[in-house]
Amino acid sequence: MGRYSVEKFEIIAENKGAALENILLQHPFVDKQVPLILGEHVTIEAGTGAVHTAPDHGLDDFFAGQQYGLGTLNLVDENGVFTPSAGEFAGFHVYKVDEQIIEVLKRESALVLEDKINHSYAHCWRTKTPLIYRATPQWFISMTEQDLLGSALKVVEELKWIPNWGQARIELMLKGSPDWCVSRQRTWGFSHNDVCE
Repeated sequence: MGRYSVEKFEIIAENKGAALENILLQHPFVDKQVPLILGEHVTIEAGTGAVHTAPDHGLDDFFAGQQYGLGTLNLVDENGVFTPSAGEFAGFHVYKVDEQIIEVLKRESALVLEDKINHSYAHCWRTKTPLIYRATPQWFISMTEQDLLGSALKVVEELKWIPNWGQARIELMLKGSPDWCVSRQRTWGFSHNDVCE
């Protein structure tokens, strides 16, 4: 309550969070209800214990969503821009829409508190820009079917490597990947501003 500057309040009941599982909540500005779900990756030690879940935008959220039959919405395209399905935010880059979302929450009388926080987020090691995780269809080659891994390692052994440490590197990569992704989707060679414009 201190976070919301509420000084006078009364606790009328206490219960375990699991008692709220599957209760439907109304989205603050979309005509949609979403269920409260449980996730092992959410802990009181790492935050409040209650967080939003976006199956499209994180591995833990994706797996939690699968357990509850939640699908993905695919509201963000490969350039980080909201798709037409995102309604009034369509065409905006995800990094440039925060203020508009806050204004919509205010308009709908659904904003309890606005505050700025600092948190760590994954960044691209090449461009040093924040990553946007998106659930997208991917294609994989199984390295275990028909002993493709064994065949690949045999070919690697027969090649002359320049520099020679490249052989050990590719062998480790092959042995560490039971499936080989052939549909990696990244935007290379752009600065954050280029992608956002």
